[in-house]
Amino acid sequence: MFRFKFILLILFAFSAQAFSAEKVSDVVQESPFYLDSFAIIDIQKILDESKASKSAREQVSTLKQKYINETNAEGKRLLALENQIKSQQKALSPEAFAKKVKDFQNSVNQSQINLMKKKKVLQAAYAKSLGLIRDTVIKIVTELAAERNIDLVLVKGTILYGKKEVEITDEVLNRLNKRLSKVTISIQKN
Repeated sequence: MFRFKFILLILFAFSAQAFSAEKVSDVVQESPFYLDSFAIIDIQKILDESKASKSAREQVSTLKQKYINETNAEGKRLLALENQIKSQQKALSPEAFAKKVKDFQNSVNQSQINLMKKKKVLQAAYAKSLGLIRDTVIKIVTELAAERNIDLVLVKGTILYGKKEVEITDEVLNRLNKRLSKVTISIQKN
């Protein structure tokens, strides 16, 4: 009798375990949080290697160099003006000299304001180009996810480990290079 109860207990335990495992898997698959597939994308690689990003960086670099040259020329002009004012100090009345100094300081301040405006406009134009690249990447990822039935795409920087097979970076990069090989940094003149 003891043996029969023991066997019955073991059978009950195994059947309960199998029953509960089956129910858990059913619940997981029917859950709105269940994922059939996911992918990983390396956004930094795309920003480093895409033709559009390289194009944007080259244009920004060219514009920065142009602004540096303009700033250097303005600095030389202001230095020459300062030296001219200093040389005229003895020939001018104190009021006339004070007016020239004040005008010079206003010129220096205006040059600094103009430089800061140019820097801000350049940063905004670069950010706009990166936004265009980002929007295009999102469209490509959405299309790729639909094609491959991908439920979730994760950014590589937040992943500790992932198999190479789930990474879609190269495919997205190829499509981005075909779809958006160049962006234009446009600076509006004031």
